[in-house]
Amino acid sequence: MGRVQKDGVQEEVRDLRQQLERHNWRYYALNDPEISDTEYDLMLRRLHDLEDEHPDLVTPDSPTQRVGEAPLPGFESVRHTQPMLSLDNAFDEKELLDWEERIYSLLEMEPRKPLEYMVQPKYDGVAVELIYLNGVFTQGITRGDGEVGDDITQNLRTVKSIPLRLYEGGGPAPERVELRGEVYVEKEAFDGLNARRVSSGMDPFANPRNMTAGALKQLDPKLAAERPLSFAVHGRGFISDLGFRQEREFVRVVRSWGLRPAHYSEVHRSIPAVYEYVQRLQDLRETLPYETDGVVVKLNDLEKQQKAGARSKSPRWAIAFKFPSKQATTRLLNIQVQVGRTGVLTPVAELEPVELAGVTIRSATLHNYDELSRLEVRIGDTVLIERAGDVIPKVVKVITAKRTGKEAVFDLPTHCPVCGEKTVRAEGDPFIRCPNFSCPAQLQGRVRHFVGRGAMDIEGFGTKLIEQLVNRSLIHDLADLYRLEFEQICELERMGAKSARNLLKGLDRSKQAPQARFLYGLGIRHVGEHVAEVLSTEFRSLESLGQADLTSLENVHEVGPIVAKEVFDFFRDEQNLALLKKFQEVGIHLTAPDAKPESASSDSPLAGKSFVFTGSLTAFGRDEAGVLVKERGGKVTGSVSKNTSYVVSGSKSGSKLEKARSLGVPVLSEDEFLTLVRSAVDE
Repeated sequence: MGRVQKDGVQEEVRDLRQQLERHNWRYYALNDPEISDTEYDLMLRRLHDLEDEHPDLVTPDSPTQRVGEAPLPGFESVRHTQPMLSLDNAFDEKELLDWEERIYSLLEMEPRKPLEYMVQPKYDGVAVELIYLNGVFTQGITRGDGEVGDDITQNLRTVKSIPLRLYEGGGPAPERVELRGEVYVEKEAFDGLNARRVSSGMDPFANPRNMTAGALKQLDPKLAAERPLSFAVHGRGFISDLGFRQEREFVRVVRSWGLRPAHYSEVHRSIPAVYEYVQRLQDLRETLPYETDGVVVKLNDLEKQQKAGARSKSPRWAIAFKFPSKQATTRLLNIQVQVGRTGVLTPVAELEPVELAGVTIRSATLHNYDELSRLEVRIGDTVLIERAGDVIPKVVKVITAKRTGKEAVFDLPTHCPVCGEKTVRAEGDPFIRCPNFSCPAQLQGRVRHFVGRGAMDIEGFGTKLIEQLVNRSLIHDLADLYRLEFEQICELERMGAKSARNLLKGLDRSKQAPQARFLYGLGIRHVGEHVAEVLSTEFRSLESLGQADLTSLENVHEVGPIVAKEVFDFFRDEQNLALLKKFQEVGIHLTAPDAKPESASSDSPLAGKSFVFTGSLTAFGRDEAGVLVKERGGKVTGSVSKNTSYVVSGSKSGSKLEKARSLGVPVLSEDEFLTLVRSAVDE
């Protein structure tokens, strides 16, 4: 390549990086994008292409280099230049006023002279420190014990709101910049991620903070990149040339560097004004896009901060005002029983209406009958409720001291409240079930699931329409949907000729369905969208899936013994087989997925090996460990057999470990497993 042409490529690469940095700044720091996501993606793709063609032009701070490092063997400990201190707490206005009095004493000031306070939301996330050298993101560290944290640089590089190079629109950054803030996940992104996990047959995360902490502990940055993490700056460590004297100015500088400062940052000149801000933010709490558990109050003037000083664990110039817990007490008026699509009977508490975190609560879940027994709840009890994950109300405990003796014990249902069928309960199962496959409540739930997104995705089937179809006996199973006639639909409430035609068109289109979506739509217990994809890739027709024995199903990667048993039983139930035959009769034609890709890394020491994980792992979850195995050509199974290559044993291992020892299967500790994984990377 000629020198002129190479110079042209270098100039285009440099220009693309500058543009992408600027647009990141406008998007994340200013919340004022100038281009669409598509335009941004096209620019990023062009930069990717140029760097692929000219690898010598790739630099660590390029926007293309967020993910791509090999999995880490472990996290290195790093000492903070300045300790990351925690904050003392205040719970009412008087405690804020007492804190202010201490500030006046420390500053040797007269109380009549006003002070300025910076107030910001206290994000409920994970505190980290970012280090930039000459404007380039060099290292990211967890808070740890305040003195020493873990180096999680590669995981933090995947967070899109953390710039890999400080934006210098306002001038060059200091030589060394240490920024402190919170990694968190926004509520909408968290709910979306949990919905995808549940639909894939995985357990949902308990709350956004737990999910964030787990993501930052991943040894494989690619796994961390799959989590929708965000970052906001709320403080600083050492900065070689401050260039500002107030927290207010620091917020402006942070934004000019391309980072997102804490939302709703304001300065007030009195504690009463600060307390008004606290109350205002508490009122807004439910509408904020992120979780917050309080407000941080700190002196605005940096010189006064330094004079006020710090204790060993907390600064004297800042305090956290904590919001009250999202719990309330109320009276339990009655217990109703709801029937789900799988026949599970769920007890639901009817409550005396009570305000909780800005919402009027009238009902709360009691989950199952084991939970009901554990709580020893009775109708008429005074109960403590909370919003689990700040969303779903649940009963936490019974206030037994308030019992009057008039409370009534709730009898477990012996018959389904919808169809009257006698209920069943397997030994050890916390759930009571209605065994009637034709129960109207179950059928309505199955139809909602079958026509929904991720399954057959047929538009027009609202809850009221489904209720009418079932209650008027127009359908008795899922296949009957495809036998509905135009006139039948037109006779239903709120269904005209146009709506009926659109509904029938949607049904007709869905007859050409991907096998995985149909399999998910059948509603087999524990088979979510992802597991349906896995099974459809492994067994490329329903016939082969139905003929698979239990061992073959258990040996499929990501299909454990519980899921395997449910699938095995489903295809041996006469009602289910009759339903599948009806689907064939109405013209359902399923398309198989692409052929299963050949396992990569055939020379890897993990290639062709089967792993079983048991017990609790500390460095990562079992799903993440399974990905490490799969990427190196191995597979993960849910049960131990003589064909198992290795059992990886964490803490509190149980019967799988015992079975491995009895069969002579090699057992690896977590450290030994990591050594094996590293050897696969080195190959």
